[in-house]
Formats: sequence, C-alpha cells, structure tokens
Amino acid sequence: METTIGPITGAGQHRPLGAAATAGGLVYLTYGLIFARAGGAVPPALEVLGAVWALGCLCGLVGIGLLGAAGRGIVGRLALAVAALAYAVAALDALLIAVGVFGVEDSPLFAVSRLGTLAGMVLVGIATVAARRWPGWRRFSPFALPLALPVAIAFSAATGVAAIVPFIGLAWALIGYAIWSTPAPS
Repeated sequence: METTIGPITGAGQHRPLGAAATAGGLVYLTYGLIFARAGGAVPPALEVLGAVWALGCLCGLVGIGLLGAAGRGIVGRLALAVAALAYAVAALDALLIAVGVFGVEDSPLFAVSRLGTLAGMVLVGIATVAARRWPGWRRFSPFALPLALPVAIAFSAATGVAAIVPFIGLAWALIGYAIWSTPAPS
C-alpha cells in the first residue's frame, strides 16, 4: 500500500507540473535525436526546444517542492533552489543561442548551466532519499539525471553516436512521470 507524503495544498496540483516535466523531457529527447541525426549541425533556432526542456524541468522541480518530496527543511529547499537556478540559466542560455546572441560553442552560460543542473539534481536526489517522503521508486527518480550521463557515455562509446541529450530527455520524462503519478491525498 502506498502512502501519501504529507499535506499537499490543493490535491492534484502536482499532476500538471509532472506532465510539463515529462513533456519537456520528451521535447529534449526529440531535440537530441535531431541533433544526433544532423551530426551536431542544427540551426540555432532549434535551441528553443532546449528552452522548453528547461522550463519543463523547472515545472518538475516546483512539483517536487509542492509534494514535499525533498523534505520541508533547509536542505531540501536549498537543493531545489540550486537546481532551479541552474535550469533557469539553462533556459536563458538556450534562448540567447536561439536568437543568435552567441553560439553553443561560445556560450559563457552553457557549461555553467549544465554542470549546475547535474550538481543540483544530485543534491535534490540526496535530499529526496533522505527525506523519505516520496513513496517507492519515486524517491530515487531524481538520480535518473546524474545516471543518464554515464549511460549516455557508454552508449556513445559502443555506437559512436553522441546521445547525451536524448538520455537526459528520457531522465526528465521519468522524473516527470514520478511527479505525475504520485497519488494525491484523499
């Protein structure tokens, strides 16, 4: 029997946020497949899909916070804040690339935002496991993002196809599903 994780203001408000995170992940998966098929030569305007992904991730982080899955204390809130800041920078970076302010290679925000998202999700994962407020497998779902990196590297080494972006998209689709599928309190 699954238990709820505590009071949720407005039962079911987390579901649209989980759906947005899943949609953002699937958009990033699509972007990654286009990027891999084109050999990295995609028009900068396609970075709008990266912005949609980052905004979906922000929705997912809000959903995790709304559910209290990372805990209600300072550690969980700080973890969510670090991750949210990194995803906001990623969204800004994608939009600046899309409008041609700079390219992916010249972006001063690209590496910082991507490393920040990785570090932020490690922190969210640790806070979520420590809080023990999310039922079952869901409590481990934030670790899908940090695990996507080595899986993608192994896949790329085996196939010769750069596939980090699609695996990150799949990770966020899983995290979004974890949020969406969390039972609302009755």
